[in-house]
Amino acid sequence: MDKVYNIILVWLNYHTRIMKRFIVAILSVFLMVSCSDSKYDFDFKSTSQALDCYQSFCDETKGKEIAHSEDVVSVLKEWKEVRDTVLSFLQKDSAYYAHSWILSRYSSIDDSIRSRLLNMVLEKNFSLKDVAVIKRGSSVYSKDVDVTASVAGILPFFSRLDSIPLYHADKNKVLSRYRDFLQSAKKKGCGNAGELKDFVREEDRIFRTFLYNLAEMSGENLSDITKGTEEICNSIFKSASQGKIDSKTTLLIMSCRSNRRILLNAETCIESLRKHRKLSLSQKKAYYWMAIQPFVSIDQLGWAALSDEQFCRICEAADEIHRLDRNSHVSKDLENVSHMVNLILKLYLTSY
Repeated sequence: MDKVYNIILVWLNYHTRIMKRFIVAILSVFLMVSCSDSKYDFDFKSTSQALDCYQSFCDETKGKEIAHSEDVVSVLKEWKEVRDTVLSFLQKDSAYYAHSWILSRYSSIDDSIRSRLLNMVLEKNFSLKDVAVIKRGSSVYSKDVDVTASVAGILPFFSRLDSIPLYHADKNKVLSRYRDFLQSAKKKGCGNAGELKDFVREEDRIFRTFLYNLAEMSGENLSDITKGTEEICNSIFKSASQGKIDSKTTLLIMSCRSNRRILLNAETCIESLRKHRKLSLSQKKAYYWMAIQPFVSIDQLGWAALSDEQFCRICEAADEIHRLDRNSHVSKDLENVSHMVNLILKLYLTSY
């Protein structure tokens, strides 16, 4: 198997590990959605009343019908509202920590709800486009006014990146430029939002040039580029954690950056598969897995940070992947797309 296969997959997924750690560290910078408009009575007087409310929601899931992806979004948002409110009340009561039966009953109800939702969702023939609709619609940040406003101020910067031309460089020249850029960026660092945008702007230009030459990268050892990029991103998040760069701005810029890279990479790989290029089995595997990364690797903040135009492109990518699968442009040795959809949804619902 070509070295580039594993290297690129690691390269695509490293940001997820870093972003998750950073999100946990600064989660408080965002306001969570209010639950005041719920049909449920959340004026609990006791632990038992809170648990009974959660049990009532669990019982109601038996009668819920899921026909479309929008139905899944509605149920997930309602579940999160009830669950978060009940758990918040329970954790304020010292009895929650003193009596194991409380946590035991809560966990039992929670598991029952999750199991029922999984069964209802997985029995449907959902598509990758449905995955996109479900993940974007059920993101905990989808209705967060603070996130929406902040993203609206950042997206124009990323839209302008498309007007910057690629470098005129072959495989060797672009790799050399990439390595020189990373070394320079590592020495310089990012001390403010302006320098962070400068880094993202130049990195994006080189990355797009790299993708233009992607078909020639088979067999190349990219581990130093992967490591260098990860070190710089770690440094950026460290600076934000230390207050050198605004943490909220940093998080959103890096989230939008990741979205853009994942989507551009997926589109490049889909186009390569579509054009019947002579690809080795390892290349087909790498391209296939990179093509479905938008549906796997984008996290909850990432889905909220997508522009409408990017979301439409993800949906178009979903349709194209299914078409390629139907026309056997993807090797029979790879996972069936419909099977992958169920795996993605199962993973998402299990961790929701």
